[in-house]
Amino acid sequence: MALAVVLHKLGAGRSKAGEPVNHSVGAELQVSLGQRVKKGATWLRLHYEDPAPTPDQIRRLQSALTLGTHETKQKHTLVKEILLPY
Repeated sequence: MALAVVLHKLGAGRSKAGEPVNHSVGAELQVSLGQRVKKGATWLRLHYEDPAPTPDQIRRLQSALTLGTHETKQKHTLVKEILLPY
């Protein structure tokens, strides 16, 4: 949710129909669920134009990732089904 809020504030979404969307704003996750990462490792690449993320937004993103000390076993697939166009 923190990522969605920050991206929205940077222009990736709209609050009302008809508002512009900045298509150059987005994010790329650099890690996968259950992947081993070290504290301080890059986990997100943020794309933005103007405005730049505020220090508070950067802090929110940095605190959005939870690092655990044990291995996570994925119990289900991340994608249930693929919907193809008619």
